[in-house]
Amino acid sequence: MLEFDVHFRRPGFCVDIGGAFPGPITGIFGPSGAGKTTLLRLLAGLERGAGRIVLGDTVLADSASGACIPAHKRRIGVVFQENRLFPHLNVAQNLTYGAKPAGGVPGLYGAVVRGLRLDGLLRHRPHMLSGGEARCVALGRALLTLPRLLLLDEPFTGLDGDRKRGATELVRSFAETYGTRVFLVSHCMESILALTDRLLVIQGGQAVGCDAYTRLLDNPAALPVLMSAGMVNMMRMAVQWSDEARAVTYCRPLSDDGGQGAPAAAERAQLFKTPFIPRPNGTQINAVLSPRDILLTSHPMPDLDRGAEAPRQNQVPGRVVRVIESVDRVLCVIDAGMRLIAEASRNTLPPGLHEGRVVWCLFRTESLRVA
Repeated sequence: MLEFDVHFRRPGFCVDIGGAFPGPITGIFGPSGAGKTTLLRLLAGLERGAGRIVLGDTVLADSASGACIPAHKRRIGVVFQENRLFPHLNVAQNLTYGAKPAGGVPGLYGAVVRGLRLDGLLRHRPHMLSGGEARCVALGRALLTLPRLLLLDEPFTGLDGDRKRGATELVRSFAETYGTRVFLVSHCMESILALTDRLLVIQGGQAVGCDAYTRLLDNPAALPVLMSAGMVNMMRMAVQWSDEARAVTYCRPLSDDGGQGAPAAAERAQLFKTPFIPRPNGTQINAVLSPRDILLTSHPMPDLDRGAEAPRQNQVPGRVVRVIESVDRVLCVIDAGMRLIAEASRNTLPPGLHEGRVVWCLFRTESLRVA
């Protein structure tokens, strides 16, 4: 558990944010200048403010009593946007700098190097690396200290697809295997939702919402902040089988009740069709679907499940959980074994749409993209 209530002031800017965070991974989202990076610096002990920070049973800072553990003794890993590698050390030396606590975990160094695709770069100096490669080295260095808390500021910016997926899975595995708490700052909602649906939304130095992504849609202060980035569906699924001849893969949705990877309820666990994914059966993937690519209908369309077009279409039943209306658009949250957000204009919605109604979500196979 991480709990804090922090207050920070400087001319023209202030941060007043508090909360309790029991989950392993929390995404921090908000516009530029909202105070996201300042919050990370306060938690790391790199900025001094007022308030209290408690990690597990350890009081990291308490301005009332004067308690304050120095930054270098907090066992907190921080990855800044600037990477901050040592220019006189090569990649291998940067990775192992400060990594003494990880010495008791056999194979950890190799797992980090492989997960971040750094095998061929270990003798390189920082000036020989791309921005994305340098970011991976900074992330690997932080992970190899086995931190109790990992603070990440835009860690996946500049990473190509394979490296980003590897870095995402590595962070997830550290949270699950070693109990590392993770706070992830990103302007990219996809990057956050690939790891967690738990969000802390910040605006103007204040927390305007902290909840699961789809539940934040009911928060009138958080909704405009989320919509400014564009809504997205991030679906955790497991590959069931692939039909390479038809260029399609069948995937089973996993529950989104905390990210534990349990199968969705059997009666709702319809298979989803994605473009062909060359992965072994059972592999877990994240698939992205734009809310605007979902068409809602009142009844199933039988013809879509037959003939040559069947592999190209998804037709998923679900129940309307929430309807959120704006000036010209409508957001619908659908329980289809996992939560889906559909966005449409009023004239394309089924008549009489209301919470509790059963609808069908139609979207093309090609609309799903593996993140």
